[in-house]
Parts: sequence; structure tokens; C-alpha cells
Amino acid sequence: MFAVLVYRGIRALRPRRMSVARTFLLPILFLVWVLVSIHSEVTDLQSAYEAFVAGAAAGGVIGWMLWARAGRATYYPDTQMIERPGSPLTLVLLILAFLSKFALMAMLAQDHGLAANAAFSAAFGGVSGLVDGMFWGGTLSQVWHLRHLALGMPVAPVIVDAPGPDDRR
Repeated sequence: MFAVLVYRGIRALRPRRMSVARTFLLPILFLVWVLVSIHSEVTDLQSAYEAFVAGAAAGGVIGWMLWARAGRATYYPDTQMIERPGSPLTLVLLILAFLSKFALMAMLAQDHGLAANAAFSAAFGGVSGLVDGMFWGGTLSQVWHLRHLALGMPVAPVIVDAPGPDDRR
């Protein structure tokens, strides 16, 4: 798993073209992975999910700010692809995600009683949310300016001329 994550991170060092849907693949996969992990690894789900939401919100802001410096994605309407700028942020975040998950799981393996501990459940959910939120914030910061494409709206507002006094019907 680590090798796959490092490979994906290395590929993200250079600009790459992909479909808009594929842009959201990594954040969605991490979201599913985190939610399944929370649900299967800890017993205090309320603490874990509350901390997950708080961590995801904080991570989203951090990810947005970090990736905003990396540049925006460019949309190519002829191919319906976007080009995301290259950045080491993806590699760093993928390694951080793996290491944080590894550390949490190692702690659980050492002490199975932690699964029932409210503080550990909150830490598990919070750390997981922070990392996942950073993926979402980073992805959204690069493609947010393209949202008009999904909504079917024009890039610039359309100005409609109002009828003047000389325009009689």
C-alpha cells in the first residue's frame, strides 16, 4: 500500500491531465477508507465521528490554503480534461496519511482496550478527518474556479440589455 501511495505522490510532482471525475478519486477513496476504519476500529463512534467532522473542517481549510499556492487546474474543453499543476504536496500528504494510519493501528495492536477509549476514538477520528480534509481542501482549491462547468453556467455573467425608450413594440 505504501509503495502505491508513494508512486501516486511521485506522479503528482509533475502537471498531469485527467478527467474532472478522476480528480475526486483520491479524496473519495480516502473518505471511504477513513469512515470504514472508524466504524470498524473504535467503539465510541460518536466521539470518533465528531472529531472526524472537526478534523475534516480544519484539514479542509489547511488543504485549501496549501494547494492555493500550488496553482489552479486548467480546463481543456476540447478534451473535457483538466490539468492539475505538479506539486510535492500530494506526496507529502500521502506519506502523512499512511504514517498517521500506521501509527494509530500500531497503537491499537499494542493495546486493544484503546478501541473503547473515548479519547483515543476522538484522536483516531480527528487525525483521520484532518488528513482527509486536507485532500478535499486541496482538490477543491484547484478546481473551485471551474464549478461553473458543472453547474452549466457561463464563465462571465450574461448582461441582458433592457429595452430603451426607442424600443417600441
